[in-house]
Amino acid sequence: MAVQFDPTALLNLVFWGDPQVTTLLHPERRQRFEAACRAVRDAEGHADAVLIAGDIAEFGREADYAAAGEALRYAAQNADSILVSSGNHDVRIRPFRFQHRRFRAFLSTVPKAVQTPYGRYWYEYEIKGYPFIVLGADRNSFEAVWFKKEQLRFLDDALARAEAAGKPAFVLNHQPLRRTNGLPLTWEGRGSWRGSVGLQSGRVREILSSHGTVFYLTGHLHYGVSEHNVQSLGRLHMLCAPTVGCDNHGPGNTPAQGYVLRLYPDRLQGTAYNFAAAEPLDENITNASFEIKSFV
Repeated sequence: MAVQFDPTALLNLVFWGDPQVTTLLHPERRQRFEAACRAVRDAEGHADAVLIAGDIAEFGREADYAAAGEALRYAAQNADSILVSSGNHDVRIRPFRFQHRRFRAFLSTVPKAVQTPYGRYWYEYEIKGYPFIVLGADRNSFEAVWFKKEQLRFLDDALARAEAAGKPAFVLNHQPLRRTNGLPLTWEGRGSWRGSVGLQSGRVREILSSHGTVFYLTGHLHYGVSEHNVQSLGRLHMLCAPTVGCDNHGPGNTPAQGYVLRLYPDRLQGTAYNFAAAEPLDENITNASFEIKSFV
């Protein structure tokens, strides 16, 4: 078997969450992530981008990032760009600016990886004319995320430009919005905000919902492919990736899950894979394949 990309699509995207690579514990995570990256390298067709929704390294150690970077070099052989958002595991232990420098150093070792600007994790990037907006923490947080007003204005302005251009926008962030993608059930039913962006969830949702078609791509939940991975509210479409490294929970707990997303002029299609085996998931699983139609 091989991962399949469609040469007729406007965009072919690999979408993963939460490698959480560690060289101290859980060797299976590194093995799964490397196998997934090899599957991208060996795929039929070519990927325009690999999108990873944060939590690259379990403990944010240099050795963890080095191991993740070695794996990503395989994926880079068959992808034009690699976009990575920060997750809570990437920022939560050490001083913010120290850890940001470490994150930048990691990205600098990965061919095709898009670098974050100095001093922040957020930026805008264009792929074949389509805007990709990467969000990231502005301060340390253990589980949720905090955005400065400057970043929220940046998001609002970037989405307004995409709407004016008649383009769907892709927004990559680690945490889903409150009470979406099955929360709180998909976070083991704990708390009204846990597993989400946190206290700013309402404001982020307001911005995302105000500007044309937006695909909000997240991870964090470690919940296998199910009815909760895809949720639409008007023209805001929220896609939450399972973990490609850790164990997935929920009824569909196959390891190394993720999506291939294909953009066409009038729709977005997604196919879920066990990337370690380069095999599509059983089509009878809800959201193992999905289509979002007529979104422009």
